Amino acid sequence: MGERFYLDLEPLVPLCSVEELHRGVIQLLHGMNTNAPAQRRIALAFPGWQHHPGHPQHTTLGRTLRLVGERLSLVLFSRHPIISRMEEGGELRVLPVRPVPEDAAEVRFVRDRRRESRMRRFGKEAAELPTYPWIRFQSESNRRTFSLSVRMEGADRAVTTQYGTYGLSLEGSTVPMF
Repeated sequence: MGERFYLDLEPLVPLCSVEELHRGVIQLLHGMNTNAPAQRRIALAFPGWQHHPGHPQHTTLGRTLRLVGERLSLVLFSRHPIISRMEEGGELRVLPVRPVPEDAAEVRFVRDRRRESRMRRFGKEAAELPTYPWIRFQSESNRRTFSLSVRMEGADRAVTTQYGTYGLSLEGSTVPMF
């Protein structure tokens, strides 16, 4: 993959809620990755990922969405008409594409299908499972609503294979965490 770059996208509240930003950007990334599976080289990261004080199992995604990949791919994504419209409308701040620091730690953000399955079957009462963050989506193909549950895992080294259609880890692929 060569040198990695990142692009930070920040919501400008109150015009755009954090969840709306996450949902909009991830749906755009998902659509692009679904239509061009060979191009799944943009990864999704949550630099503000944190545990809630007093709730050791509960975490949040944070405000900022970070996309990681090749410079050209990130520049093109940042210029997509939907992203441009969100930026011009004052909903979103698009920061410049920058190189990933060499000393950045590596992590995996993975889709937690086990949690998603339990939430479908038992609703929010699936409290015995760790409460990883999730984002509500409506499927473009079947119009069903579902929750994309995200879990962070540590990694020893960078692995830059392809990413899933939502920009999450696939086959052990990692993203920098800084």
